[in-house]
Amino acid sequence: YAADTNQPRLVAFDLNRDKGELTLVFNETVVGSTLNATAITLRATPNDTSGAHQRLGGGALVSSSLSDTRLVIRLTQSDLNALSEKRIALQRERTWLGIDATLVSDRAGESAVPRDAFSGNLLQCRNFTRDSTPPEVTGFSLSMTSGDLVLTFSETVVAASMNASAVVLQSVANT
Repeated sequence: YAADTNQPRLVAFDLNRDKGELTLVFNETVVGSTLNATAITLRATPNDTSGAHQRLGGGALVSSSLSDTRLVIRLTQSDLNALSEKRIALQRERTWLGIDATLVSDRAGESAVPRDAFSGNLLQCRNFTRDSTPPEVTGFSLSMTSGDLVLTFSETVVAASMNASAVVLQSVANT
């Protein structure tokens, strides 16, 4: 018997901005329950250590199995908004990923091989799906005193693209 001393290596990743899912592909089986999404950093460029980046604040494991070399993570809305605000991961060319060793472990307890901008070994996104779902108004507040209307959207929007003449206030919903 020879103990497994090989660390799992992240070999590719895909990002689906429309679903908000990040797929990680490893060279060997990893244990999904050890996933630490906060060990992931997305960057706009591969080697600018001071450039636009976002360390994930969390994420939920969507799928994995005991024999899986692939993990699918659903990103938090907060992280998706931050990526949009920082102009990261809006297209494949601006989607690079780094990880800390604490990302995941294999069945032998070996932690992942780190990838970071300082070492110059970030991965570029393999398959990228852009966000094609339009934002929706999810709430609003209106002050009749100040005349301010505040709209809340399902995702980050570009304020300059707002067309105020397209807003209609009415006392009852359309049926």
